[in-house]
Amino acid sequence: MRALEPVDTQVLTWTQPKVMQRHFELRAGDDLVGSLTWSGWFTNRAVGHTISREWYFDRHGLWKPRITIEDAGSGVEIAHMTYKWMVQGDIVFGDERRYNWRSSNFWQTRWEMTDPNGLTVYELKLTNQWWRFAAEVHLLPEARTTRELDVLLLTGWYLAYLMKQSSAAAAS
Repeated sequence: MRALEPVDTQVLTWTQPKVMQRHFELRAGDDLVGSLTWSGWFTNRAVGHTISREWYFDRHGLWKPRITIEDAGSGVEIAHMTYKWMVQGDIVFGDERRYNWRSSNFWQTRWEMTDPNGLTVYELKLTNQWWRFAAEVHLLPEARTTRELDVLLLTGWYLAYLMKQSSAAAAS
């Protein structure tokens, strides 16, 4: 795994190496820059890794869902999120900075993360890869100055995957 440098590439990819595992890799070309892994099929808790840090992601509540993001080393909550109808919500860091996550199309196959000034940091486009959950991530110029880019990329993927799981459960 190597460090993510926003100037290295403007397009990253999320891939699912094995169909039957809830393990995903974030890649810049062939280089692994992050991962997100669930410990089992019946849990919302996931572990996100980059070369520099590790976080725990978890969803709490059914009617008023809340996502928490904890530093894995200290167990301290660094951010949380409440969302509406799985299509948008604010990620709030400890210093009250807010990043907005929202669907940018009706089919919820395109998502975007915006910074506290409303500028888009990245766009995520879900792709179809034969039973595998995957996406392209397009970093925009704002990504270069976003110090939380790594955890925001992991958070977006966590949310997109939860939304996909919820949609599949509702359809069955």
